[in-house]
Parts: sequence; structure tokens; C-alpha cells
Amino acid sequence: MTILGSLSTMGNVKPTSMTRSSFGGSSFGGSSQSANNVACGGCGGNGINIDANVNVNLGGLLENLKNDNSMNSKPFKEFVIEQCIKTDLNNSKYRKIIIAQDWEEFLVQKYIVESPLNGTNNLKNIIFLFGAQGDQTPTMGMKLYDHFSAYSSTIDKLDGLFKQYIGYSVINKLLDIPKGSKEIFDQSVAQPSLTLYTIGMFELYKHFNINPSIVFGLSFGEIGCMYAANCLSMENIVKLVYHRSTIQSLSTGNGCMILIREKQGLLDSRYHTNELEVAGRFPRTIVYNATKESANSLKRILDQDGVKNHIIPLPGKFHSRAQKPLKPKILESLSHLNFDRPSIKWYSTVTGELSSEKVDANYIYKNIRKPFLFDSALSSIIRENQIDECAFLVISPGTDYSNHIYSVLQNATIISMSKSTDDEVTSFLMTLGKLFCNGFNNINFLSQFPEFA
Repeated sequence: MTILGSLSTMGNVKPTSMTRSSFGGSSFGGSSQSANNVACGGCGGNGINIDANVNVNLGGLLENLKNDNSMNSKPFKEFVIEQCIKTDLNNSKYRKIIIAQDWEEFLVQKYIVESPLNGTNNLKNIIFLFGAQGDQTPTMGMKLYDHFSAYSSTIDKLDGLFKQYIGYSVINKLLDIPKGSKEIFDQSVAQPSLTLYTIGMFELYKHFNINPSIVFGLSFGEIGCMYAANCLSMENIVKLVYHRSTIQSLSTGNGCMILIREKQGLLDSRYHTNELEVAGRFPRTIVYNATKESANSLKRILDQDGVKNHIIPLPGKFHSRAQKPLKPKILESLSHLNFDRPSIKWYSTVTGELSSEKVDANYIYKNIRKPFLFDSALSSIIRENQIDECAFLVISPGTDYSNHIYSVLQNATIISMSKSTDDEVTSFLMTLGKLFCNGFNNINFLSQFPEFA
């Protein structure tokens, strides 16, 4: 999904340039705060007078700034801080986010999110959707690490905890993976690295005062739910993932998974063979486990018939009978963990329902063995909540799951980091802009500056 595509549903969005911007470093090697800022306009302050009932003439806005001599006499950072401090969110009917690192980029208007508010577009609750395995890369989160101390400090803490179990740094391991290598899908690497990314992103959003009212996660994504809902401490999350990844490594190499989009609600019976086993369900989409030979053969038939499908690059049959021999080891290794009840609404993709009881080692086993029920969990969320006041915020290094959500909720507000640019910092800041321009009032934009964090 392009930035334009992902933002067009959020309001009047004008990314005038899609070229890469250079913000921050490009490795996990160090942490520094670079000057990439969100400028918040449309709410008064700093001599910017905007009629809330009409669309803003951007040229007039810039002309006012020039006449006020702000660009010559005032540092850009000071201007941005003033906008953040003077923002009156409750009274603003027009909102604008500009992402720039200096006056020059501000004038160019490289990345803009803007949306007139009509009184009905008022987000009150955010649903965090934690993604599954399959899209992880060795470089995920690298630029966020260099730019945001809230992210890097979380990653460093997690990395230190994992090192106590595995004897080496997950960060260094990722840096050593050659480009194009499949090692990132090995469970001993995939699960710890996704834990770093998932919890790092959760803490980064929390740093900007963006907290979920509801969480749900797909497969491994439920690890993020357990952390976000305060079911497990960070230390126990690491312990769980270490044992989970080590044990699941024993079941890899015995097949693969293929995602098939249902045609008119039903798949042709000739696609079903004894070698297929349901791994999970999305709305109008089913994921099957199969041998690699069967999956490739089926893919050729589906491609010929014009049925959308995708072989998921995971090294084994997850959510299948192949996981059953792991049950004794899972129960034994995780029985000592003390889980707390969820502190917020958590919709389980194991049961498809709201989870109100404590999870335990047996639940973890079901999470890796049972077919996931994304469709049922999503239906429960829609049925039991005021969904028009909610936005889905996707935490995933790849898939945003928008097609699955839109198939049953056409007017859904879905916000995720765009994968069309390799600039993670800009992509992350755009998600803040989308939330803000959809009426979410709780964002603390001052948190982008260390002195206000």
C-alpha cells in the first residue's frame, strides 16, 4: 500500500513528494535524536489564523509566516514547539500535520496530512492489532532505533534480557544476517526479533500518549497482546518467547502455509485434498497447511483460475497437528509463569471472543496448535464495541491486514506504517498525523523532543 493509498481514506492528504528523506542513521549501532519534526497547524497560535469553517489556503498561511518574519528570526524547532504547546484540540475543526526537519522542508510541504473535521470523525478508542510472523526483516526498526530514544531504550532492555537466555545479542545477530538470507524466518531468530519490534513499537506509541482500549493479535501477535494488556511483565515475556521459539524450532521444515482468498464465499471442492489442513481463518480468506509440493501444485491451479493466493514464507506447518508433539514441552517449560488477568479488552484469536480470564501455559499451546480465528475475533470486536469511534492501529513490520478488515467493515479507519518508503521515521510520524486528523485528541506531540519527554 502506498502512502497516498493509505492516507486517502483519512482525509485530504497531499504527499507532494515520495522521495526518500534522510532522517537519522541506518543501523542499530547508536542512538541519537535527529531533527525530524511534526509541525501541528490548524489550531491557532504563533500568529497562524485559520478559519475553521473553510479549507486553508496554504499559500496564505506561508505568506503570513513570511510577513511575520518567523522564518528568518525563529529556529524551526522553536516554531514547532510553539505549535504543539498552543494547540487547542477540542475546538479545532480543521487539522493539519506537516512533517519536516527545517524551514526549507516545511516550505516544500513534502509530507502533509490534513482533514476537515465535521463533528462525526472523532476517535475515542484505538484498537491495537499485533501482526504475525511472515513479514519480518533484519532491518525492521533500525531507523526508529536511531531516532527515538523511547524505542531504542526498550530494544536495549529486551536485548539484554534475551542475552541472559540465548547468550548473544539479538541486535548483533540481525546485523550479521546476509541480505536475502532466510535465517530471519528461523524460529530462534524470528520470534525474539519480532518481540523486540512489537514491544518497541508499543512503547514508542505509549511515549506519545497513544494507548489501546482494545487489543487483538494474530498468532505470534498475541505476545504483544499479553504485554499490552499487562498479563505478563517484560521479563516474563522474554522468558515465554525464549521457550516458545526454542520448542517450536523442533517442528520446522515439515511443510508450509498457503493463504487462499475464497471466491464467492466457497472454494471449489477440487482445491481440497487430504494433504490440506486449515491453519486459520480471515474474513473470506482461509490459510491452509500443506507440504511444499502440494502447496506449489495448488498455487499453480489457483493462479490459472484467477484465485488470489499467497504462500507464506514460514518454515513449517504452524497451527496444525505438527505442533501436537510439542505440548508436553510447552506445558512443562511455561507452567511456572504467573499470568495476570487482562487490564484492557483483549479479543483472543484462539477463541474468537473477549478474553477475561487468566491465560496459562495451555493457552500458549493452543495459540500455536489451534487454527487462528481472526474472523471471529474481528466480528466480536465489531459487535461488542462502538466501532465508528475506533481506529485500528496495526503494529507489524509488513502486512497491515486492511483487506481483511475492509471486507467486513468498509468504513473502517485503519492506520499503519506505510511500506512504500524505507524511511521508517517519516512513516511512523505519518501514523501520528493520521490519528490526529481523524480526531484523536490525546497525542502528546511534545514527546518528539527529548527535553519534553
